[in-house]
Amino acid sequence: MSRNQENASCDHIDIFAMIIGGGPVGITTALALARYGYSSIILEQHSERLDQPKAHYLNSRTLEILHQLKVDTLPLRKHGLQAEEADSVRFSSSMRGVQFGTIDVKQDEAQIMSPEVAFHVAQPYLEDLLLHEALATGRVEIRRQHQWMDCTKASDGLIISQVLSRITNTTTTLRSKYLLGCDGANGKSREQLGISFRPAMADKEQVLHYASVHFSADLSHLSTGVLWFILSHDRMGVLIAYNRKTSWVYFTSFDPEKTSKDSLTSSYFRALVGEAIGEVPLDYKEIGITVWSTSPRIADTYHSTKVPNGILAGDAAHSFPPTGGLGVNTGIADVQNIAWKIFAIEHGWTEQSFLATISGERRPVALENATQSKINEGKIFRLAAAILKPGILAEELMADPNCRQQIKDAIDDNWEHFHSPDLELGYVYGGSRTRGPADYKKEFIPGVRLPHIWVCCRGQKVSTLDLISGREFVLLTPEDFTERTTIEVRGVPVIVQQLNRDFEDADACWAAISAQISSAAILVRPDHHIIGIVATVEEAKSALGEYLQANGDKKRAT
Repeated sequence: MSRNQENASCDHIDIFAMIIGGGPVGITTALALARYGYSSIILEQHSERLDQPKAHYLNSRTLEILHQLKVDTLPLRKHGLQAEEADSVRFSSSMRGVQFGTIDVKQDEAQIMSPEVAFHVAQPYLEDLLLHEALATGRVEIRRQHQWMDCTKASDGLIISQVLSRITNTTTTLRSKYLLGCDGANGKSREQLGISFRPAMADKEQVLHYASVHFSADLSHLSTGVLWFILSHDRMGVLIAYNRKTSWVYFTSFDPEKTSKDSLTSSYFRALVGEAIGEVPLDYKEIGITVWSTSPRIADTYHSTKVPNGILAGDAAHSFPPTGGLGVNTGIADVQNIAWKIFAIEHGWTEQSFLATISGERRPVALENATQSKINEGKIFRLAAAILKPGILAEELMADPNCRQQIKDAIDDNWEHFHSPDLELGYVYGGSRTRGPADYKKEFIPGVRLPHIWVCCRGQKVSTLDLISGREFVLLTPEDFTERTTIEVRGVPVIVQQLNRDFEDADACWAAISAQISSAAILVRPDHHIIGIVATVEEAKSALGEYLQANGDKKRAT
């Protein structure tokens, strides 16, 4: 049976990993495991993708991770908004109406911080590319219209899952070594794995309800911008440009106690889109309407104790408001953390208890992102309060110097909403961020992602991140640090990448940044994160041994 045959059927199978959910996080999980040599089945309960483009922002860290997974993102960039089209976020009474202000979101200095420049593309294109890459490995199968129901742990340690085929209405048993719950905030896996999902904030959970319409229209003759916040008639809505000639989404919040879902009709949205643009385009065509709700919630743990090899990732582990573009990006970073740790366990570098570190590292990141999303949401609502004043027209507001200044201040206060490199690149495993979302700084401290620096390797300009393949630990060293090209720590391989032997500092960028650590070397994990700074090879061995001992390898480190 072909591994990439969709909707395949059999009564009993053993598979390395069962992945619940065929969205971008589930597919990335399958791809990451396949790159490490492991087979998986993706269970997707729907026959086809749900409507609307959903997420649209891929940040630099996500693109770095995809690059390590050997995903060529150039086709995605061609499908996405070009840089000159996604140059701003606009605030107005309509696309043709009063302009309250803009926030510049150009990526002019992005390659100083990362080799990958963030961009905007509709999520379906991302899913299609990832699925193509995953199926091409020959190690991934996707079963559509197959719903994961529950699981138990077998005496041999395998996970026995019950899977309902919605095609035949029959249930089959599938056995796997690992179970990855990537089925979203409303999925079943979290509950079945015995994991609670709680409000991210200490105060009472606030659920916000949204309705959106995906439509086609050519609005490329209007001003550029990736987002338009439309504030008029006591309402705030958002227009998202996926393709300025063919694909847009308009969404707005609503109170279900005042507005019934039945009233969110095609004519309702046609009128709202007309108000948001300034008129209903002649080529307006509705593609689909979606009603959804959200609130910041975080799973108590990502790693199940009920089913020890059961792990959550993506929205199944964390749910954010749609402010900041953090959801999918956080989920793909979850996958990187999970996949290399499974690889380490399977190669005997450490014990199964290493999986417990997933929660300790990824949950604080999700909590920070949820908190920032909520902060972003609050700032947007405060901006709305400054503009949506009963009985006062937009023209009157902008004619009043005091009101105009209040609006400007409120827009400026949203700058970090759209500029958050420290949130995206500066998170610290085992520590905490100490700067604002926009204040990223390259530094060499334990837990951070290795700073991106352009270097030369075998005649090619590459990032320091490219020196980390994902399959071993790496020791980045100054010149003449050691004659060795590899070292081994209790059976765990470490590749040595040495200045002026394995890479060159052609533009003196490395020298400028590495001055922070003098003549020391940097010990880096397979996922680009720094374990520590060491002065000798023996110190590197000791640091790796201590890291493994502290994080699950009790036997090997003794």
